[in-house]
This record gives sequence, structure tokens and C-alpha cells, in this order.
Amino acid sequence: MSMAAGLPLPRLSRGRFVYSFGNAGDDASFDGGRFLSLSEASDADATSMRILPDGKSGWVSAYTDEQLFGACGVRVAFTERSGGASAAPFDSLNLKNGLGDDRSNVARNWVAVLSAFGIGEPWIPVVAPNQVHGTDITEIATLRDMARVRKEAGARFNGGGVPYWAEAAAGKSSNPQDGSDAVLVAFDDVAALLCFADCLPLVLVAPTGAFCVAHCGWKGTVAHLASKVALRLAKVSSCDPAQFNVYIGPYIHVECFDVGDQVAAQFAAEFPSGVSVRDTMSAQRRVDLGAAVTCDLLGCGIAPERIADVGKCTVCDQEHFFSYRASSGTCGRHGALAVRIGDSEGRVEYC
Repeated sequence: MSMAAGLPLPRLSRGRFVYSFGNAGDDASFDGGRFLSLSEASDADATSMRILPDGKSGWVSAYTDEQLFGACGVRVAFTERSGGASAAPFDSLNLKNGLGDDRSNVARNWVAVLSAFGIGEPWIPVVAPNQVHGTDITEIATLRDMARVRKEAGARFNGGGVPYWAEAAAGKSSNPQDGSDAVLVAFDDVAALLCFADCLPLVLVAPTGAFCVAHCGWKGTVAHLASKVALRLAKVSSCDPAQFNVYIGPYIHVECFDVGDQVAAQFAAEFPSGVSVRDTMSAQRRVDLGAAVTCDLLGCGIAPERIADVGKCTVCDQEHFFSYRASSGTCGRHGALAVRIGDSEGRVEYC
């Protein structure tokens, strides 16, 4: 990765990524990653471009930063729940196994996401660790890390699995199931994808193109996962945190995040007033995850103008996002994905 002069200020926009596969045997049969802004993606598109049973064409709705992608090749995306193959209550773009959804549907949804973002055919490794509400960081920052990821992805593919489902262990552990809640990548053509349904998705991007995707639940947030990943990315990339772009995806907002006294007290002890609040009418204690994460980031040198927030509450907007709380624990998971596409000729087209 080469140093960029500086990243453009972050700006998130919502739209659809469309993709299609030609017939078997066609030359250059894959077309993926064409992004349509909301003004270009009409309701008619939504009806006609649903994922087909054979997975050969479809669309994925997501928030992204096209200027960032144009400047350094890093694709950041926060997916919505539409455009997938899963049936209710996981409808429809559920990206996580182990919830009760059919595994074949989840696999088709992964194909849809990777295809939509232009990183399919040929597939690239996707690091997707087991999330455990902790503060460990999976790093792909050395050639040894890269060799491990490619070996694991290849083993899964040769064993009959899918070539892009490369789970990585936390820290120095060799067991992928030990898990982690952040993935830091300093190489081209390795993606990171974490899953969410109320917790806060966080993506940080350095001017070098190195990035980190983090899963900030309340436990990780109160343990300062946000500042931990920012400082680690600064060390790996040799960049000042003030140069980073930061992206916050959809999460449960303070008006919907009721907590007990013990959780509220932990946030009050770690963050300034205004993060842990009490409703004046109901006396219910609540926590503002976004304010806590932002405070954590500002404290380690992130520039406020370089933080972009989708601004959507998962509980209030169940039409577009999954919410664990609102669905009593039975729902799918949307995703936060980041990847730097190394070959400029293979970058997705922005329309």
C-alpha cells in the first residue's frame, strides 16, 4: 500500500449495488459492483432486480463512501436487510449462520454481497471472526498473517466450502472460535466483514489504505474498543489518527436503548455526562452508544469532521435493518464490510 496525500472528508450515501453473472462458459461473464444512487435506483429497479434463485443477478442496498473509494480504493459498506435469499424472520440478506436460518441461504447471501461489491469472480479472502463482545483485534498486517488467511481460505474451498469464508483467530490464538470483535487489514484484496443487529458498526480507514472494522456492543464500548482499534491502526499504518476517516453504521439509539442500573453505572464511570442518561418521564436509565464511541475516538486524536454517521436507529428502522431487541432475539444480521481493491482495473464502476 502506498501513502495517499490525504483522504477526502467522509460522506456516506445510500444506494444499490447491482451485479449479474452470464451463462456458464461465457467470457468475462461476471459484472459486479455497479452502484446506483437513490435518485438512479427507482422502485421499479427494486422489483425487477431481486436476487434470482440461482443467484445469477440481484442487488444489495448499502451505505458507502464513493469519494473514499475513488481516492484510495477502499470500499466501505453498511448493508441493509433487503436483496437476499432468507425467509422471515431472517428476511432477507442475513449474513450470519447459527441463528436458525438455512445455511444455504446464508451462503447465497454472502455470494450476493461479495458479488455486489465487485469482489467476486475471482473470490478473495474475507475475514469474519466469531464475535464475542470483547476487545481482541484480528490483524492481517504481516506477510505471515496473509499466508495464514490464504491457507485457511484455500483449505475451506478445497474441503467443499465456500472460498470466501475465511475465519481468523483473535490475537495469537490458533482457534478461530476464540473470536474477536475487530479486524484490522493492511493488505489489498482481503476483506473484513462483521455482523450486527443493534450493536454499533465502526470502520476506520487510514490514508495508506489500511482499515479496521469493529463491532461495538455495550461491553466493547465501555471497555474502549473504539480507541483501542484507532491506536492500533495508527501504529500499523504509521499514520496520525487525525488523518483517519471514521464511519459509524446503524445501531440502537439512546431513545431505544434501555439499560439496567449496573450497565448505566459502568458508562457513567468511563464517559462524560450525557452518555449515560435517565429519562425524565419514566426514570428509565439509557445509554448513548454513539456518543460513547465518538467521545472515545475524539480522546485519541480523531478529528470530529472526519466522523460520518449513517444516522439510523436499528429499532426505529426495522424495514431496513435487523434489531435483536425489537425482534425479541430472533432475526438476521446486517453487515459492515471493508476491503481495498488492489487492481485499479477491477474497481467497481460508479454510476
